[in-house]
Amino acid sequence: MIKKKRSKYKHDYGLEHVYKFYKLRYENIIDYKKFTTIINAFNNKVIQKLYEGEYISLPYSLGDLFIYKFKPRLKFDENGEVIPKRGVIDYKATKELWKEYPELAHIKRVCYDNFHTDKYKFSIRWKRYHTVRVHKLYNFIPARAFKRNLAVYLREHPNQNYYDR
Repeated sequence: MIKKKRSKYKHDYGLEHVYKFYKLRYENIIDYKKFTTIINAFNNKVIQKLYEGEYISLPYSLGDLFIYKFKPRLKFDENGEVIPKRGVIDYKATKELWKEYPELAHIKRVCYDNFHTDKYKFSIRWKRYHTVRVHKLYNFIPARAFKRNLAVYLREHPNQNYYDR
């Protein structure tokens, strides 16, 4: 049985906390279901703009969100040979390789090569402004669905322009 790890971020706030704050602060209150519908529609619009390559500026000097593309750099050992890349393992292709060549089992692994994006990798970035004193208290961790849908979007739109080095 896999034991669940404790989060290193102790004070996470979710939509329920935002709704409680909203109820305390404002007089004309809408119900929770309508509130979540509005928030989710807004978040989906922001995500779609990010997928399309736009640079999103957050209010109150909280920074900017954007999708960053980069080509991984090759690393060489002292003999001048390329160190095998530490990419994301393609488990399906690795299992097929092990079935075809059993002597390579647990020795050789196949990694994704990103040929559909011209070997670029992508990252969802949050550029913080240091004008807010408590900027270290904020953290941005993109949801898993957001990252997975970005991969799907990149397969469908391989020539999309994003910010790079």
